[in-house]
This record gives sequence, structure tokens and C-alpha cells, in this order.
Amino acid sequence: LKLRWLKPLGSNRQLIWDFTKRTLPALPVEAMAHASWAWRIPLFGCLALGTRPVAASGDEGACSLPEDAEASGLLQKQMSLSHLGSDAPPTSLGQTASTAVYRRPRLVPVKVGANSTCAESCAIMGGVPAESGGTQEAPQGAGSSPGGCTCDLGPGVVPAVRGAAPSSGALFRESPFLMTHDAATYSADYTAKTQYVDLVSQLRCGVRAFDLRTVAWYDDYRRLKYQHVTVDERVGTCKAIGFVSDDDQRVQDTVPAMIEWCNKNPTELVVLVVSHCYTRDRWACWRSRSCSEGELPGVFSDLGVKTMTDCDKLNSWTLEEAKSFARLPGGGMLLMIPGEGYCVEGNWDPDVTLAGGVDGVRSYVEKTMAASHEAPFQVQAFFQQKFITPELSADLNKNVYEWVTTPSDAPLLKGVNFLEVNLACAYGTSISSALGATISDEDGNQCQQACQDACKRSGACTQ
Repeated sequence: LKLRWLKPLGSNRQLIWDFTKRTLPALPVEAMAHASWAWRIPLFGCLALGTRPVAASGDEGACSLPEDAEASGLLQKQMSLSHLGSDAPPTSLGQTASTAVYRRPRLVPVKVGANSTCAESCAIMGGVPAESGGTQEAPQGAGSSPGGCTCDLGPGVVPAVRGAAPSSGALFRESPFLMTHDAATYSADYTAKTQYVDLVSQLRCGVRAFDLRTVAWYDDYRRLKYQHVTVDERVGTCKAIGFVSDDDQRVQDTVPAMIEWCNKNPTELVVLVVSHCYTRDRWACWRSRSCSEGELPGVFSDLGVKTMTDCDKLNSWTLEEAKSFARLPGGGMLLMIPGEGYCVEGNWDPDVTLAGGVDGVRSYVEKTMAASHEAPFQVQAFFQQKFITPELSADLNKNVYEWVTTPSDAPLLKGVNFLEVNLACAYGTSISSALGATISDEDGNQCQQACQDACKRSGACTQ
């Protein structure tokens, strides 16, 4: 662990942690000090981590780091030292140390598409406008001349919040997974679209559970597609309106790439939560089918996914038992389970809408987390859509991240199982890593790139 100084700015210098010498989770610690007190910062920084300085010369210092640093929780600590007076020394550590997870936001300039706002562009990229915390729109040029703004993409990968990761012997239904709502709608047009990047990119963004809804096209389970539709099953009609994936986006086309990712990331348990299962015949008539019986589970098992349809086992499994069952021949872990209406409590509340704002979602989360759960369960941390048009909000995801990481709010989601969100790009890596998922630098970078590419494809960004 090394300390290095950035270039001085006026009479202040900024101290950051350099983790290039060890493969440990990045822990940014910020400190500002008057130049005459600069030599004190390495000492204060080391003491704040509960260790000691081993060198302090010139513009560099180093802290000793015990071998059990990760287990002892040292890497979840950070501090901010500020010098406000021109001659006074920094304030005491007791006044400035904090246990909240904090990372400097990633600020990215973007040219906004002619028919989009700054908030819309930033949301697809995975953040909020930096100038106003998510509300101010960028100036728009006339005609095809786009405006520009700066997007705050959040802190990226952060250390796990203390106590967020499940303890030894924890139940599967008490273990946290970041879940994407309607995960396969990334190829939809505006109708029903809740995600903008594909399933593997969502994995790279930290998603570890997927809300998947299926339809066997022409009653053929070899053509098992993804969907989000509203079906009118009244007598005399069985028509549907909404999103259905293309022929090259079937379950059979997308799951093999997910298996490949899992095998490259053998520590991460990934769960496919399948619900709202249908068949559609050649007369365009939709019929509801079982997600736990019949041909559907076999589609996943034939692809190599470990499939569990026994709800009683899912209710009683420990996390370690789930991992053991889900282990693939290639070393990864991928599990399919029947979802809402079968083995998973959906906790759908149609009244949690944009009209109620963030406070309405928080109230729903509080109520859902306070209830007793005897089965795997979802907490739907998003605005429910009207008809089939989703209400997307990256700013809401930012709030979810703060609920997970702010000490005063952290108990709110303690013990959450499937924490379900729209927009995997928006704070996905931050929420998931804070919950205990392992996200590599490579995956984090590829996630950000995929989200930026999605913004360009949608026309919301022009560069």
C-alpha cells in the first residue's frame, strides 16, 4: 500500500491511496492539508486505518498493511482531513474519520442528442447530471446541434459495506443479489424497455440475478424468447401487446455467453429468476404456462444451467448449499429458479409510481424489509410503470446506493435478498460491490463502455 501526492493546488495537496502494488479492493482516502502540515498526512492516514507509517519522505509515504487487512475490515475505512485555517494544523482524527463507503464520482462529458435532455443521456450512460445532482437539463442546440453536459457516473466499484456480505451459514433467501427488472428488454424500443445493455454486460455491471420472462414461439420451446407483454386472456381473445425478443435473442442464444462469463468468475453465484411464462401459437394466441413444470425448465438444464424447481429446498437452502448445487463443470455457478408466483415473493406494489417520488419507493422498501419472508424475495426498488411504458430514473438508483452505504441508512436493506432495479448501468457496479459482489477492473471498464455505447445507439448521446 503506497501513498502518493497529486500536484499541489494552491497551498493544498490531495492525498490518494495507490493500490497498484497489491491486488486489494480500491479504497480512496482523501485528505487536504496546508503545505506546512503536509508531512503529517501520511501519519494521520495510517492511524485512521489502524496501522502505522513505514516511510515518510518528500512527497511520498507508506503504511504497513497486515496480511489480514481484508478480513479485519481495514479496507472499508476512509477519512477526510480538511485544513480550513492558514496556519492551524489539521483537525483531529476523531472529528473527521468516517466509516461510510465513499468514492470520488466519475465525471464524463457528453454531447446530448438533439431530442434528449442531459438527464436522459446521463441515465442511459449510468449516472446523473453532475451540475445539479440529477435535475438540471443541458442546454440544447438548435435543430441537430446537440447540447453538452457532464455526467456523474457514480463511484464505480466500492468496498463491501461492513456486514453486507452474508455470514457463514446464511440462508440463500437472506443473501443479497443485485437484480435487474425485465433484464432482457435491452433490445426493445421505448415500449417496456428497462435496460440498455445485454445480459453479459449486466453481469459486468454487477448484476447477479435476472428477472427473465419467456414465451415459446409457435409453441416451440426450441424458440424460447424473452418478453414483457400484457395479455388479454378473457374468453374469446388471447392477444398480447408489448415486447418480444428477436429470433437471435432467444434463451438458447444468450445463456451460453452467460455460462462463459460465470466460468471466468467462479466466485460469483448468478441466479436466473424465471416468471410470466407463456406459449404463443401460430394464430398469435398467447397462453400462460408453468415456469416450474413441463418443458420450460428443461430448456435451461439442456443448456447446462443448474435448475431447481423445488420451492421447499430453496426456502431452506443455505447460500453455500445453493452455490454447491449451482456449480458448473467449468467452475462457475449459474442457477435457474421459478420466480414470482412460484418460488419467489415478488412484492409487487402498483402504487409505487413516479408520482410518489423517491420517498414513495423508500416507504415501500421499509415496509417490504420489515415483513417476514419465508421464501426468496424481491424488493422492487424502481417506479412501477404505467401500462407498458417504464419510468426510468438513474437518480433513484443513486438513492438506492446511498441507502446501502450510508451508515444511518444501511439497516434499511440489511438482509435483502433480490434487490431489483431498472437501469443496470446506473450505479449497478456501486450497489452490487457494496453488497459484497466481486467486480474486476476489467468488467467495470467494460460495463462503462457498454453503457456509453448504448447511449450512442439510442441517439441520446452523439459521442
